[in-house]
Amino acid sequence: MKLIIGTLLAVFASSAQIYAQQPFPRISLSEIRQDIKELESPEEKLRTYVELSTRYLRNSPDSLLMVANEVSELEGISDEQRQAFSSFLNAQAYRLLNADSSAHYASVAAKKLKDLKEHDSYLTMENLRATQYIRSEKYLEAESLFLNAIDYRDEIDEQVRYPIHFLYGNLGNLYVNVEAHDLAIQMYEKFLEYEDNPSSRCNILSKLATSFLKLNSYDKALEILSPCLEIQNLPPPIRSIVRGNLSAIYKARGDTVTATQLLEEAVGVSRNSRIPNISGTQLVRLGNLYLDQNLLADANSVKTMLAKPSTTFS
Repeated sequence: MKLIIGTLLAVFASSAQIYAQQPFPRISLSEIRQDIKELESPEEKLRTYVELSTRYLRNSPDSLLMVANEVSELEGISDEQRQAFSSFLNAQAYRLLNADSSAHYASVAAKKLKDLKEHDSYLTMENLRATQYIRSEKYLEAESLFLNAIDYRDEIDEQVRYPIHFLYGNLGNLYVNVEAHDLAIQMYEKFLEYEDNPSSRCNILSKLATSFLKLNSYDKALEILSPCLEIQNLPPPIRSIVRGNLSAIYKARGDTVTATQLLEEAVGVSRNSRIPNISGTQLVRLGNLYLDQNLLADANSVKTMLAKPSTTFS
């Protein structure tokens, strides 16, 4: 039985995920264990351990480490499966703790998963390993992993469900990190060929527009990102990022008024939705915009908000 893992990608270099998902309801490790007790097949137990833990415990490293230990002792499956999927879970756990440890376990898991022909789980680990290399600034190693994974995914297309555009998106992210914006544009455009979801598209369009901005293609940047302002019901992080990135483009064009208006909207969304990793950076930018226009009272209000993160922007 092949395990089809619900693939959840690592975070992009910016504040939003490459794939904007609705949050899952909370399920505890004890509830997962209870579900597993009701299963008879060892294969089903393994599948449930891995799928539910990856989905519901992915931000709880201590719980993932416990699950990895339990999988390593699971009876009725092969030694190769125990080693492969316990390493898989360890890699996911250390994703939040230590990039080198996560990459190590992902490497161990990937080798065994490939031998087991667990294609989706193998690609999940190669993607994770590459993103951890980015964190460690091992850019050449990360690029090689992404390119090899893309080739692998192409070769076995009918046997795998792993979305190839996730790999293109994260490779684009790598190229942004090394200022290779022409290559980043190519990768983001490849991502968009495969993605129809408005939230995911606007997330990537924000990145694509920023790369065009870095190449001084202001009109192109505005052309591709502005339509996202009209899309209803985008998740708050994406709504905020779209406006924040458009603000940067207008500022580069010399339209400070529009830049300020958009950044105020972006800050309002991020603060009201309690997204501090976005709102803090945006507030600093907004304060600088106010100072550029000699709006000292507004700049002081931003200073107050930075000192008191709970203050609502209005």
